[in-house]
Amino acid sequence: MNVIKKVVLLVAMGVFSLATVNGQDIQQAIDAIENEQYAQAKSVLNSINTAESQYYLGDIALKEGDTEAAKAAFQKGIQADAKFPLNYVGLGRIDLLNENTAAAQANFAKAEDQLRRRVRDPRTYIEIMKAYGSAGMYDKGVEYGQKAIEVDDKNSSLYIALGDIYALRDGTNLSNAVANYDKAIALDADNPEVYTRLAVAWYRAQNLQRAEEFLNKAIQVDPEFAPAYRTMADMYYLNDSLAKAIEIYETKYLALSNRSCEALTTYVQMLFMNGDAEKANKEIAGLRQNCSGIPQMDRMEGIAAYETGDYQKAATALEKFVGDNPESMIRPFDYIYLGKAYAQLGQSAKVGQVLDKAIAISDSTNRESILKVYDEMIKAFEDAEQYAEAGDIYQEKIDKFQSYTGRNADIQSMAIAYTRAKDFDKADKAIVQLIEKEPEFIGGYVMRAQIHAQDTSNFAAAKPHYEKLISVIGDKVSEGKNAQYLAEAYNYLGAYYYTVEKDIDKSIASFEKTLEYDPSNSRAANAAEQLKKVKEQMEARQRALQERQQSGG
Repeated sequence: MNVIKKVVLLVAMGVFSLATVNGQDIQQAIDAIENEQYAQAKSVLNSINTAESQYYLGDIALKEGDTEAAKAAFQKGIQADAKFPLNYVGLGRIDLLNENTAAAQANFAKAEDQLRRRVRDPRTYIEIMKAYGSAGMYDKGVEYGQKAIEVDDKNSSLYIALGDIYALRDGTNLSNAVANYDKAIALDADNPEVYTRLAVAWYRAQNLQRAEEFLNKAIQVDPEFAPAYRTMADMYYLNDSLAKAIEIYETKYLALSNRSCEALTTYVQMLFMNGDAEKANKEIAGLRQNCSGIPQMDRMEGIAAYETGDYQKAATALEKFVGDNPESMIRPFDYIYLGKAYAQLGQSAKVGQVLDKAIAISDSTNRESILKVYDEMIKAFEDAEQYAEAGDIYQEKIDKFQSYTGRNADIQSMAIAYTRAKDFDKADKAIVQLIEKEPEFIGGYVMRAQIHAQDTSNFAAAKPHYEKLISVIGDKVSEGKNAQYLAEAYNYLGAYYYTVEKDIDKSIASFEKTLEYDPSNSRAANAAEQLKKVKEQMEARQRALQERQQSGG
């Protein structure tokens, strides 16, 4: 009997030891997932092969965009232990990605049913909460957050997840989000994840300084926390500091994420956008070898094809990427590059469609994200020399945002785009907007006159605008380029009076005024000289005619 007791005790100790080891390994894998070190996490999880490990393998697959691999992992987890709830949650997450809410709720109900049979685990409610939040069903997510609090109100991860949902639901109203993030900090002040989330929330509220403060706090707490560096790079990218974003990837994020395929695909995209095609192509060679099975390779092949001038291949690859993958994987720049390819192919209608899609998935609470989409699409049209379309996007951007840095410059650029498209009516309307905004800006009056001067269908159209320019400059001749503008105005009037009104005296006077402001203008000097000769000849003929009449001839 004593022998039997010893055997039972040894077996029990072995089971306990195995459970402890597995628990430690699972936590190690979770930590790696939170640090975006997916390859390391998968290595740990594949060595365990439990229902719990299968859930987290499926979680990684979803993060990498492979829904089939995720589904297989969740189903394998259910086969290993049908009473473990999280794999039902995983299947529900896939249902929500496929917009099948009824199926998702059925799977979530199965997960909750298993919780009633055993000790309730707040993770199940937290994961359901996250799933609803990702699907935009924020109130449903909050409902499950409250269920999780009833189980464990001392769980910092719970409050972080709940804060995320409030941040998404409430936009720039951060009160609910911050309150939950503060609860998480009170429970675990050394958690870099919560400071990173606070940074994102403040960035959405247009407070970049506060966002940077919280990112620095996250890095201070854990200098090896990869998501903090990625978030910082994203913010720099959105604020037109692409070189800084790339530097963060090169010096920190790539190494901390173990050069994951997801990190590398984003890095390559930024290299292309920064004009460093040589470095980008070197990275792509490695991606093709090591990451050939991931969906993001269609993105990379599309971007690479665009940058090498194969626009049809670019469009085909990017169409496949945005068409085959869930919306959570698609980023605005995917549609931007697709739009650029369409622009080069002359498919303007499709450009407008993908522009709308890019804006729809941009951070609606952060106008910098949407402004960048507009800027990229304008550049796409301008690169393709489709200036009328570029002008239309400028106008849409200006109408959407009544105030932003560079708005007046955009109005001026819109006028230039329409002028290049020879749509002089729209160009004039654009420059009128600029003059209304900046009535003291001499350049606006110059551009309006120049726009009409380029309209060959009506040479006389520029006259009132050059006269207005002369009037606006007045006695400010010595300021800036005003002397140059006056020379241009009088030079036009010289040509106008000769060709339209046939008034040689006014024409000569205008050309002489041109020379007054620009003595080196040889054309004006030659025109004035030739017109004086013509005038002398005309006067000579007139005198001869009068003499013949007086002599009775």
